[in-house]
Formats: sequence, structure tokens, C-alpha cells
Amino acid sequence: MRLLNLACIEHRMNYPLSDNEGFSLASLKRTYTNEFLLNLFLSKLELDPNNEKIQSVYQELRNYGTIAA
Repeated sequence: MRLLNLACIEHRMNYPLSDNEGFSLASLKRTYTNEFLLNLFLSKLELDPNNEKIQSVYQELRNYGTIAA
């Protein structure tokens, strides 16, 4: 239970949620996994993460497969 609380606190510090949004540990895990893989691909391909084209789809890909609350 403590792990869930710590994960929720860390996530809310980085990405504030409105009071009406739920919290899913599975979605949190998926989000961080997607973010890790996106950053790995960008690094290995030597792409600039601040590129306008990349930024336009980064959030969409970061949240791919998460549960909509």
C-alpha cells in the first residue's frame, strides 16, 4: 500500500491531476514505460526531443495505452 501511495504522490507532483480524475497504477506504469522508451529511441536515433514535430506527438505517445479516467 505504501508503494501505491508513494507512486501516486510522485506522479501528482510531476503531473497535477484535477480532483475528478482517478489514479491507476497500471496507467502510471504504462506512462513511465512509454516515456522511458520514447527517450531511449530519441537518444539512440540522435533526435532532438525539443523538435516541433516530435513535441507534437510526444504526449500522445507517452500516454498510449493508458486508462482514461
